[in-house]
Order: sequence, then C-alpha cells, then structure tokens
Amino acid sequence: MVDDAVFLEDCPASPIGHILALKSHLEGSGASLPIINMGSLNGVTIYLTYACSLRCIHCYLSAGKPLDDELKVDEWLIIIDKLRELGVKFIYLLGGKPTLLIKRACPY
Repeated sequence: MVDDAVFLEDCPASPIGHILALKSHLEGSGASLPIINMGSLNGVTIYLTYACSLRCIHCYLSAGKPLDDELKVDEWLIIIDKLRELGVKFIYLLGGKPTLLIKRACPY
C-alpha cells in the first residue's frame, strides 16, 4: 500500500511536489514562497489509474495492473462535476496510462 503523503511529496508531477521543489530552491536565497490562498481551488491533479501496458524506466508509479479499488469512469465524472462546482479551472489527468480512460473523460 502506498502512503499518500509520501507519494504526494515524492511525486514530481504533483502540485505539492512543485511547491516543495520551489521551497528547497529558494532556501538560503532570502526569497520566500508566495502566499497560497487555500480558500479556492484553481487546479487539481487526478491519478486516474495504475493500469498501464508500458514499462517505462522513468515511471515512479511502477504501474501495471489497475488497483482493485480504482474508481470507474462514471465515478470520476461525478468528481469532475463536483470540482467544476467548486470553481476548479484546470484538471491534470495523470497516473498509469491515463489515456486508457481519457477517451471517455475528456469530451465530458
């Protein structure tokens, strides 16, 4: 089982991964991170699936077979609706080989 907090910190594609990288880059420079307004969401990163037919050497997910408890496309569409209601402008679809599910999610 993957520890979610560790995964988000280690994942170079996650927003927190970008923030932590920026923070470490700025340390010792006298500069500081911009204030982040936690009152609204601008973008969300969604890891759709672990399913992937490729075996890329650079893959940090070690993807392959989908997890037993992965959400179905219809469930992701409900989440996308809720994110839209919250004012989310950007959704980043990642994980495994997201194109296995994207054909149905993107036109939505």
